[in-house]
Amino acid sequence: MRRTYSFLTLLAVIGISIIFGMIAGGFLNRPRVMYAAGDHTLKSGSEPVTAQVSARGGANGVDFADIAEAASLAVVNVTNIRKQNSASDTASGWMEWWFGNPKGGEGESPEDDEDPQPRFNPGRATSGSGFLISDDGYILSNNHVVADADKLTIRLDDGSLYSAEVVGTDPAIDLAVLKIDAGDLELPYLDLGVSSDLRVGEWVIAIGNPQEFDRTVTVGVVSGLDRRVQLPATDFLVAAFIQTDAAINFGNSGGPLLGMNGQVVGINTAISRGNGSEGIGFALQIDQARSAMEQLMARGEVHRGFLGVTMNARAVDSEVQEYYNLPDRYGVLLDVVTPGGPADLAGLIKGDIIRSVDGKPIRNNNGLVGLIASRMPGETVQLEIIRDGKTMIKKAKLVDRGDAIRSRLESPPLEFGEDDGDLEEGEATSLGITVETYNAADARRRFGRRVSTELRGVTIINVEFGSQAADKGLRPGEVVIAVDGRSIRDVGDWRRAMRDLDRNRPVMLEITGPTATGSEYIFLDAE
Repeated sequence: MRRTYSFLTLLAVIGISIIFGMIAGGFLNRPRVMYAAGDHTLKSGSEPVTAQVSARGGANGVDFADIAEAASLAVVNVTNIRKQNSASDTASGWMEWWFGNPKGGEGESPEDDEDPQPRFNPGRATSGSGFLISDDGYILSNNHVVADADKLTIRLDDGSLYSAEVVGTDPAIDLAVLKIDAGDLELPYLDLGVSSDLRVGEWVIAIGNPQEFDRTVTVGVVSGLDRRVQLPATDFLVAAFIQTDAAINFGNSGGPLLGMNGQVVGINTAISRGNGSEGIGFALQIDQARSAMEQLMARGEVHRGFLGVTMNARAVDSEVQEYYNLPDRYGVLLDVVTPGGPADLAGLIKGDIIRSVDGKPIRNNNGLVGLIASRMPGETVQLEIIRDGKTMIKKAKLVDRGDAIRSRLESPPLEFGEDDGDLEEGEATSLGITVETYNAADARRRFGRRVSTELRGVTIINVEFGSQAADKGLRPGEVVIAVDGRSIRDVGDWRRAMRDLDRNRPVMLEITGPTATGSEYIFLDAE
């Protein structure tokens, strides 16, 4: 009896194990590509998030193959024919090898040639990618794909060839808008999505013509958002990129980066090569491209707003939040307000924190630059700022960013004020540091470097071992130019500032070097 019971128990266990294994196996082998980047509508129960392919003529599938099949119809090959020799700029480490190499292939890495700059012979044809955005022949691509072209030829999915005209380019973000005339033929095109909805980890698909292999499809995830990459001719502060590990190879430039709803979220632009890097590609955010595209199609050129401020590189962290008594870590700290610029005329000053623009919170420096650059010159923006613990509203009328940069308004030199009398000499010790009035001759003798003769402040000559100042990285030779936003000219100003400190809150020191090429803020306990 006992043997029979044991045998039945064993059979039951085996049966349950088999059933459980079948269930687990079925679960693990379900299609894994079932995510939506556009419509985050979660179905009831255990059903996955789904999406619709939005490409013209596309399928209603939810996997990579359906999206790629539909989207590839609108991806084009762009051939750039140049009659004259020219050389493409390169940036160390960041390679945009969208054109061919002198040996006749599509492209090669710089390590394969002692001279990494491509050389173009008379009549040389180079190629990249692009994609249709309307049924009447408008195309988006990269500026570097079409630069210096004497003739542009577009090859469609069916092999037909068309000459293209350049509607306009925006080198600042590496964008080009092209146009072909296909007569009465209605062309397949892609819908533009919303890149601001992307999240790190979402699936994306890159399509292009790498190494002249037409409509190659690669898949990966969004690795990072709002990346700033130093590329030739682009505006580092304006151009914002999606980082992805979907392979972007030579010749992919100008092709679409698609979300899982089939819409374009980016324009494949650059890759990072060397130093062991792999799977680091960059695509221009489509939100930014759309704004520029609309201006290029309407006027043939792009204008961007400019506020006239230089922001401190330091993010609004816990120390800044505590010092300014902020409810959160949103905002940017102003270092310089350009004299006569929009911010200056609006009443902003150095040390202000810009919290929002037209009610939209500003997370960081890139967020402010991007938002202001998306506005048109002449527009008035409402700025919420924090000054001396108080919230203020200021209105600024923007000017043209291009004009401002050309007139060198964006990076004025640090101003230290006039020498309006004798400077007080001597030494003073407080906050764990000993200071003396800055003297350019002494600084040159002590530190053997090129120093500023216009700088006013107090030089740190000693840092107490084990003090908070030492922990924060202060060191001899640095110059304190302001305390709690109050300018420091000499040791007398320093002593008065120390006497007036609020011992119940941190003290903010503005520090620069003897060369006065920039400044940073250091926060110390006032006790």
